[in-house]
Amino acid sequence: MTSFSTSWRLGILMACAASVLILLWALVGRWPYEHLTLLRAVVSGVALCLVLVAYGEGCPGWAILFGLTAFLFNPLWPIRMRRADWRLLNVGGIVLLAAAAFRFGRARMR
Repeated sequence: MTSFSTSWRLGILMACAASVLILLWALVGRWPYEHLTLLRAVVSGVALCLVLVAYGEGCPGWAILFGLTAFLFNPLWPIRMRRADWRLLNVGGIVLLAAAAFRFGRARMR
């Protein structure tokens, strides 16, 4: 298992917080497609980084969840859904990334 330094953990917290904020931002109104593409790129990138972090800490279940999140939000091969369906996925992403910030962003007691 990999032990991440304090600066890495701070980076994980900041990346998760940025992703949560951008997902909350998407919930409050109707935004142009370009903004939603930016949302997808940010959330997908953070989820891919969290795959590596979760795998490095020996948490394969978390790694699979983040991999699925990265796949759903990827901007290269976008998945087409109605806005109402995306709202549910955005809320799910908020919950998952907030849980990730709590789980992987804090120092572990050994």
